[in-house]
Amino acid sequence: MPIPSETYSTMTQLVNAINTKVIPNGMREIDGEELNNVLNGICTFIVNYTMNGNLGAVNSSSGSVVTVSKPITIFTGAPTSIAWNDDVQNEYIFVNATGFDIPSLEFIDQYETPQTVIPLRTAIHIAKLINGSWAQVNNLPGSGSGGDLPSQVGNGGAFLTTNGTSASWGAPHVSITSSDFSDATNCPITDAEYNTLSIFFSEYGRFIYQDAGEWMPLAGGGFTVTIAGFDSTVGNFHFEVFLKPLAA
Repeated sequence: MPIPSETYSTMTQLVNAINTKVIPNGMREIDGEELNNVLNGICTFIVNYTMNGNLGAVNSSSGSVVTVSKPITIFTGAPTSIAWNDDVQNEYIFVNATGFDIPSLEFIDQYETPQTVIPLRTAIHIAKLINGSWAQVNNLPGSGSGGDLPSQVGNGGAFLTTNGTSASWGAPHVSITSSDFSDATNCPITDAEYNTLSIFFSEYGRFIYQDAGEWMPLAGGGFTVTIAGFDSTVGNFHFEVFLKPLAA
């Protein structure tokens, strides 16, 4: 006789099957085949939906929405976004092994702030709460996991920085010449969007100062020289720009 097989896509279906088919009622109506069916279904359910009963998946999809089917998924490609089923599995682990942030469904981080991205080079473990929301349960303060630290390989001497969502490695100093200006007075530095600046003007032989009206911050990072008569297009000027954290 072939081994019976029965599968359940939700915990409710599994419980209903047990309560319907495996109920001692004194009439000896539970036969071996029916019990075998239910027990096989339970085992299949455990393997498919429990964290330790299942093997992790490796997903290399790029440019598409991915709905995960395994409790643990490693992403080696960067999909358009990540979604997950909200009916059976109460925990998921996502490992973003790419160099890009991956958009996702909403979950609450350790600061009770809604997040909709799995940061690059980061593992995020989420769990479903009794109110129906999903919360991050790893990389918490004091956990010592270091999960929010980007890869240190090839980043010797670099400094850790953040845009408020993802940590990355950067330099605390940028050398600027006239060729870096976008026009006569504006010099964009996108890596400095979340920094304040100290600017040394080599041709002046000194620092120039924002509060003296000699420069002003540029939206998106960088600076605008506001010294009367300055024009980056009429010579090769040199600036040493030092990046500092934004004031709290």
